[in-house]
Amino acid sequence: MCGIFGIWHRDGKPVDLLTVRKATTLLRHRGPDDEGYLLVNTQTGCVVACGGRDTDSRLCLPSLENHLGESYDLVLGFRRLSILDLSQAGHQPMSSADGRCWIVFNGEIYNYLELREELSGYGYQFRTGTDTEVILAAYQQWGAECLSRFNGMWAFAIWDTGHRHLFCARDRFGVKPFYHAFFGPGVVFGSEIKALLCVVPARPNLPIVKDYLARGILNYHPEQTFFEGIFSLAPGSGACLKPCVDRPSISRFWELPSRPVTNATPTLQDASQEIRSLLTDSVRLRLRSDVPVGSSLSGGLDSSGVVCVANRMLRDMDGPNLGGPPLQHTVSSVYENSPLDERPWIQKVVEHTGVQAHFTFPAADGLRHEIEKFIWHLDEPVLGSSAYAQWCVFREARRHGLTVMLDGQGSDELFAGYEPMVSVYAASLLEQGRLVQAWRELRKWQRRNAQPIRHLLRQTLSEIKWLAEPYALLGRRGRYDPRWAALHPELVRQAGLSETFADMRRGEIAVAGKGHLHAVLLRTLTTSSLPQILRQLDRDSMAFSVEAREPYLDYRLVWAGFHLPDDFIVRDGWTKFILRQALAGAIPDAIRWRPDKLGFPVPESTWYRGPLASLFEGVLASESLRQRGWMDQSQVLSLYKEFRRGNPAIQAKVVWGWLNLEIWARLFLDSR
Repeated sequence: MCGIFGIWHRDGKPVDLLTVRKATTLLRHRGPDDEGYLLVNTQTGCVVACGGRDTDSRLCLPSLENHLGESYDLVLGFRRLSILDLSQAGHQPMSSADGRCWIVFNGEIYNYLELREELSGYGYQFRTGTDTEVILAAYQQWGAECLSRFNGMWAFAIWDTGHRHLFCARDRFGVKPFYHAFFGPGVVFGSEIKALLCVVPARPNLPIVKDYLARGILNYHPEQTFFEGIFSLAPGSGACLKPCVDRPSISRFWELPSRPVTNATPTLQDASQEIRSLLTDSVRLRLRSDVPVGSSLSGGLDSSGVVCVANRMLRDMDGPNLGGPPLQHTVSSVYENSPLDERPWIQKVVEHTGVQAHFTFPAADGLRHEIEKFIWHLDEPVLGSSAYAQWCVFREARRHGLTVMLDGQGSDELFAGYEPMVSVYAASLLEQGRLVQAWRELRKWQRRNAQPIRHLLRQTLSEIKWLAEPYALLGRRGRYDPRWAALHPELVRQAGLSETFADMRRGEIAVAGKGHLHAVLLRTLTTSSLPQILRQLDRDSMAFSVEAREPYLDYRLVWAGFHLPDDFIVRDGWTKFILRQALAGAIPDAIRWRPDKLGFPVPESTWYRGPLASLFEGVLASESLRQRGWMDQSQVLSLYKEFRRGNPAIQAKVVWGWLNLEIWARLFLDSR
């Protein structure tokens, strides 16, 4: 929804207001509709609200420049994307009715109307139609306990003048970002890392760089970033920062259990009805907006479910709409003459709902020309270029006037949508001694997806706790690892990389919690998959001033889904079985029982070997890459040539990692 930024010099030193303006301006793409600042002298209690070039003139706020040279040790900056109450009343930083608390807030509290009604019963009076004002009242009524009452996505900071502390919080799954860094007695925070770099130096976090290059992983340490000294507030956390305390007091207000415990097992019918009801209510809440709402549509189960549920709801609200314009607009990423073209599946949803479908056609030439802008917006490297297709979707959405987009992210992590989950479930069955059922699950999946049974068996054995490590190490014996070969000895020296491959694999197995379906789902929801996906989703959408909303990440739906029995989630060789049952009658059966999934992919191998080959060769052969000392340039160039020749041992995501990391380093490290 917006961009937030703040600096607090807790030793009383004045904040450089021009630095605050520069940092906040870097976030303008997150909020082009309004601009605001709060200047605080925490010693005297003086508080001044002021504006900038994009501030609504009706507010009659003094300019930030008018206060240059004055002494303020805490300054908050804000950029607004107007979603609720489009009037100037939604301006931030916003104060509580009594002026005691001030907030900068990025996100949406979807149940704000229900909370507003409840808080009115306590005597609170509201001046705006925003959810921001509801957060302030909830904080004053319940303190930090207010967080457990919110249903939404958020990252905010509240300056409490009465207690002289800064209270910060992030939503349960980290849909909205919150970065922070300490410099001496000072602290800086914001929605994107690039803004923090106006205050703290840009230094690479070499252990994270090493993990990215050597293992192709992200987020095993989700509070770490690629920048040394810059951290991400953990999802589901609140933090209180006081003047006389070096570090904030951070506490978790919500997290999933390591292993769910249920008192009674529901029937499949009851469980599917509950999932459908919760998804429907989640979509209902996420349709609340004072600007147009559309949907991303890939032609798969997840996004199709959201589109169809939303469409039925919109028609119920607006009547039959016979002969009228479509009630919903969708945007899809497609390709001409490609196996990645989803239009035959998308068309089934369009015919079922009558939505107005829009299409974007990502191209290699587009990525070539935009790659620096694309990587700059992402802030940190990613594991593949599929985020570019999503980038194109949000650009197309904005072109059609859509400011809010519903999305299907989170369903795969919650309902075991990824292919290996069948093997994870089969491994769980084997550990329980249920050999026949495990074999049946694998055979049904194999026949439906035409995969070699040997591949599935190897994958299953690698998921069994007591076999995972020796089997994986045996499988690696004698095999060439291009990631490992590309590492430069200088990075090994600087990052202290002393592990053998066996040590690395042992660590991965320990973190993964192999052998139990829910343990693996917990990992995908909290460390290995979802955090990266949500970071990409936030940056891709906000690059075009579009807000993305994720109905599958309603905490009530996640809690219910996570506590389901394994065989409700994976059954008869189907992943996401319970969701397929829940959407019966809501979406076309051809989509509901579609065995494959694509999402918004890009033809990476084709692009990297063909139209983008000169880009790869230029970057990988560059002097900057050689001098950086992270990759062995001769090995990288040799391996890229092997990749272009079609060597299957060198995957597209490996060569992308080399390119992505070097361009990221140029943009964020070399230019400062």
